Amino acid sequence: ALREGIIFDTLSKSIEGFKPAPDIRRDSLMHLATRFDTENRLRSAKHSVELSKQLLVSLRAGPRPPKALELLDERFEFLMEAGLLLHSVGIVVNHSKHHKHAYYIIKNSDILLGFMPMEIEIVALLALHHRKKYPNPRK
Repeated sequence: ALREGIIFDTLSKSIEGFKPAPDIRRDSLMHLATRFDTENRLRSAKHSVELSKQLLVSLRAGPRPPKALELLDERFEFLMEAGLLLHSVGIVVNHSKHHKHAYYIIKNSDILLGFMPMEIEIVALLALHHRKKYPNPRK
């Protein structure tokens, strides 16, 4: 994030009228998701994002909201959204074990601008563990 900030500052000083994207994180996220959307899965991922938002709203409005929801603020909700949008990018490499390929693509992509390394790790882990088994706590 610091590197991008320095680049944007330099560009704004050297190019008259330069304005960076208003939401560089969301724009870079959608760029990566679109770039690897070979089987038209982004539409389904966007639907999953909407369902997850509805689920969170319903859980928070319920009579006894789970205590864990108190820990989830807008930042974590955005990371969950990013994980949902990028969970199938690994299909470009191979459908078999695409979740592992998605982890590698997300972790090693230079496209995700404005994300801190820990946030990229969280998004990559969400994509890695979206299917079949729970994470192994020993690893």
